[in-house]
Amino acid sequence: MTNEKNREQPPAHRGLRSGGRSEGERVSEREVEKVNGYSLLVNHGGKRGVEQEPGITNQQITNNKPTDNAAKRCGVFAGVMRSEDHLKRGAWEMVCPVCGKPAQWQWTPESHVSPPNAYAMAKYSQEIQAITFGRRYGIPSVVLRYSIVQGPRQSFYNAYSGACRIFSLNYYFGKSPTLYEDGLQCRDFVNIHDVVRANILALEDDRMNDEVFNVGGDRAYTVREFAEIVKEQMSEVRSQKSEKLPDPEVPGLYRFGDTRNACSDISKIKALGWEPEYSPEKSVREYVDWLYEQDNVEDILEYAERTMKDMGVVRSADQR
Repeated sequence: MTNEKNREQPPAHRGLRSGGRSEGERVSEREVEKVNGYSLLVNHGGKRGVEQEPGITNQQITNNKPTDNAAKRCGVFAGVMRSEDHLKRGAWEMVCPVCGKPAQWQWTPESHVSPPNAYAMAKYSQEIQAITFGRRYGIPSVVLRYSIVQGPRQSFYNAYSGACRIFSLNYYFGKSPTLYEDGLQCRDFVNIHDVVRANILALEDDRMNDEVFNVGGDRAYTVREFAEIVKEQMSEVRSQKSEKLPDPEVPGLYRFGDTRNACSDISKIKALGWEPEYSPEKSVREYVDWLYEQDNVEDILEYAERTMKDMGVVRSADQR
């Protein structure tokens, strides 16, 4: 059973249940067969990059800014869905539901679960089934929630695509990437090689049985910062070309239902010895190098943007 929409991903080995994308590399059948159990791979917002479908824990835990005395009064609260009225006015940041003051996002631990839509609810349902039935029937089960997975071989024929692919394709064709909202949303990114290592650990380390683990990059980046990383890596690859790559555009568009900030707290899996080894720079460079090896790169950017606007996914703020 899988929620994966990418047509290029091969069927999962029957000993491994896949609830999310692990593009570029997969755990070998040999590694799966040596373990009497399975791992349920579940995306934390998934697969799809910065402009993504919200995941299980997409509403980050927030609190008042430390410098605000109201922090002591209001404390920590679970982030709520931003209203359409606020987004239409270009009010991007989260605010405290008690006092209305600006809020500061926090890293999302595994204990925080707030699925806001059918997609996220389905993911969480898979988690519950894996752990519950695993315990009942003695099948070692592990839940892994990925942050935004980056690396080569991610399909560019996808209207609902991730930031690395979208930004890289824009620069590949000499275009300006579009940043939604103000580009200051925070995300963390994890490389596919690190994700594979986390999967192998889950298959081999019994301490992970019947538990949920975030698998992320351990560092937050704004979308603007990530766009700059892509621009730098593309510029190095295109150094033989004379034209200068354009800066991103921030036209005041937003994606309905998007999370303002989503960054995974990975302290739990780090305590078992796993930590990310690849930086976003290296992840992007791997993807860019792979992109320039392809001979079938097509410009689907305008089509993808138009499709999302027609579907009401991408909307425009009335004022900034």
